[in-house]
Amino acid sequence: MSNLSVPLVHADLRQFEPGVLQIADTVTRALLYPCQRVRTEFLAVRDIRLDQVEQFVDLFVHHRFHWFPDFLDPIKVLVLRYAVVENQASGLAVVRADDKLIEHGYTLASTVSRSCGEELPLATAQIPWEAPSRNAEWRTWAALQPRFLMGPLRFAPFTCCPPCPSCTPNRKIQYQRGDRPLAACLVTMRDVRAGERLIVEWGDINILASSSPLACGGLHTPAAHMARPAKYETPEARAEARRETKRAYYARNAERERQIAKDRWNSRRAKQVEARRKEAKGARVLCATEKVLGGALMPDSTTPWDALYDALQEDLGSWRGRRSTTDLEEYHSLTRELVANSAERTLQRVMQRIERKVTLLSTVYSVAHTADGVLLDKNPRRYATRFLQLSRDAMAIQCVIDDLLFRFRNSPEELRVAYEGRTLYWQ
Repeated sequence: MSNLSVPLVHADLRQFEPGVLQIADTVTRALLYPCQRVRTEFLAVRDIRLDQVEQFVDLFVHHRFHWFPDFLDPIKVLVLRYAVVENQASGLAVVRADDKLIEHGYTLASTVSRSCGEELPLATAQIPWEAPSRNAEWRTWAALQPRFLMGPLRFAPFTCCPPCPSCTPNRKIQYQRGDRPLAACLVTMRDVRAGERLIVEWGDINILASSSPLACGGLHTPAAHMARPAKYETPEARAEARRETKRAYYARNAERERQIAKDRWNSRRAKQVEARRKEAKGARVLCATEKVLGGALMPDSTTPWDALYDALQEDLGSWRGRRSTTDLEEYHSLTRELVANSAERTLQRVMQRIERKVTLLSTVYSVAHTADGVLLDKNPRRYATRFLQLSRDAMAIQCVIDDLLFRFRNSPEELRVAYEGRTLYWQ
């Protein structure tokens, strides 16, 4: 490997535009993989000496890629990296994956013993991708030959360390737009014996100095990508700085923030007034019954009596508030509201709500009483007193509300004393 250190350093000093490398990589893969004769000629690099690899690559590129004179230099750099891994003396080999592992295709193996954390600066191209190729044109050779993908388009989805007992999955490396590498060094994750499969991970951006021509923007140095120093030493200092920033912002924009809060309050009030206006304007009295009888609320001989009875019961139960489950609970709620609310505006809203309840109850009574008479006249055989009982229930509730309103209008104090003494009609 020392025999190749000089030419590889020279290759690293070469800087190419990212677009040029991308085109060169596309051309290299288009000729090297699908063409059997070209691939067989290239694989002869396995048996030559290491000091002859550079010369072999130079002749091979000029012979097979002479149609692309503007891209010969970047193609040489890419093919040189690939040739180093294929060479038997490089200490690396691409072998078929073990069927017992989760991987498929080919993996990278070491022909020499290595220690944990050792860098592999010569293997800057990607090892085979374990997922199947989506390109149908490549499926004929991908099952038989290693897919040693070298280009920038294959970096993002690559995973070289599946979840095995001897290793853990790699963490995804995030790069800035200008720092995204087209290839990366590999680092061993544990001790490796000769002939054993390499468990590797991508090195971080600081290790990319040996593969600078394959990285966007040219040569990367460790000093150029060091993390910036921490601005705050403790979480408390960071929180205090955030609070100070907010205080300074509100101090600079106090009048603007007041106007925003005022507009927000006015908007909320306007929405509430509009909602109450719409509710008072077009509220439907008996929603369920209207679905059975229509808007006229007039039962006749063709009326489905069972459906009408269920609808009237549903509408009668809707006189209670959402928090009350029984009539008795609603009686307590209405009485407490009448006794406790002395403010004129609040009391006005309570009285409007009670008036809507009275309207609903009187309408239920009217429809139920009419239905009872129609059922008796038109179909006496099926007559039952259930509609009569329903009308009586509505009238009884209305009588309780009328008693509360009579006592309240006479004297709120009288209503309070009667409620506390449990002498009201419904108590």
